[in-house]
Amino acid sequence: MRISYGLTLGSFYFIIFVRSYKISKDIFSPLCFFSFMQFIAYVPGIMFFENHMGIELDEINTFFVFVAQILVAFFTWLGIRICKCLTNHNSHCTIEQKNVKSITFIGLVLYMLGLFSTIYFIVSVGGVHYIITHPQLNYARGNSYLMSLQNLMVIGILCLFGSNKKPSNLAIFITFGIYVLTIVIFTKRAPIIHALLLILMAYNYRVRNIKPTDFFK
Repeated sequence: MRISYGLTLGSFYFIIFVRSYKISKDIFSPLCFFSFMQFIAYVPGIMFFENHMGIELDEINTFFVFVAQILVAFFTWLGIRICKCLTNHNSHCTIEQKNVKSITFIGLVLYMLGLFSTIYFIVSVGGVHYIITHPQLNYARGNSYLMSLQNLMVIGILCLFGSNKKPSNLAIFITFGIYVLTIVIFTKRAPIIHALLLILMAYNYRVRNIKPTDFFK
């Protein structure tokens, strides 16, 4: 039954994604983004894992998760519809040229703050080798709060898109590559996926509209 629930839920979110993309022509439109994130967050877990997000997936719990996801999708769609009715579709924001340098500078400061906080944390707990060989102790020290500053690196990367000019692909590649290296040390994958999606979203709206076919070229 779990396979059936997973396939049904996966098909449900796939249909939402396709229909939303046909209407918006934007893979990062709210419903496209929502359906994609929900798909990767729940469908594999329902189909293949005995325990997912702290929930023991027996037949009853799997059914409740399935129903809950259907309700979440419905109310998300309803909320987006209500929002569209209450807001001006033509509203948009622009970044004044005089603020571009400030945004870039702030982004650099935030990125470096996140990077140096991560490096300091790694050194303070015993280095890269210690973290890799003792993953359960990564956050057992009093300065583990420093790891929350790691997210500033992602914000710093996004600030590269604050310019009215196309950001350098090399700059994006280098800054994101360094961020990935600081994450994989802790054997974590989810933050990398989240950061990549945010960067792709920024690229989609600030540089060029991304189409599904771009990923297969």
